[in-house]
Amino acid sequence: MGTRWREGREGQDGQDRADTTYSIARADNVSMQIQVMLLAMTLAVLGQTIKPLPTIEVTAQADLKAVESLHDALGTLSEKVTACFNERRKGEDCRCSYPQDLARVRTDYETLIRQHADWKDQTLSYHYINKDGRNISGTLVLENLRRQLEALKCV
Repeated sequence: MGTRWREGREGQDGQDRADTTYSIARADNVSMQIQVMLLAMTLAVLGQTIKPLPTIEVTAQADLKAVESLHDALGTLSEKVTACFNERRKGEDCRCSYPQDLARVRTDYETLIRQHADWKDQTLSYHYINKDGRNISGTLVLENLRRQLEALKCV
């Protein structure tokens, strides 16, 4: 949709020339259509209730010890892999450079799932005091961890 208008021209000899019709696309109309569409999409999203992921609150001491061990193993492996990437070691897959640490993560994950099969692919929320007396709390998405461990094939 656009605006059209006609304009007559007068030549140098004072004679009228043929009318010229101009057509201009209205950018503000397109902009308005986009804004209305975005507003409708935003209202549709806001109309839906946001459902948090179901979370299992880990409270039993034995379970907290298992989660703490997995948390520590992940932290240790993460620090080493990050240092490897920061050093930009050529030709090295940093994720597979620490097989003992990776094995510990796998073992701790498998132990946790063996103890609580219903926790597989769930989100865990935990809170404990570590050996240094520091307050540790966090969330562990076991589905993501499982996927990462399955995808990581080190030879």
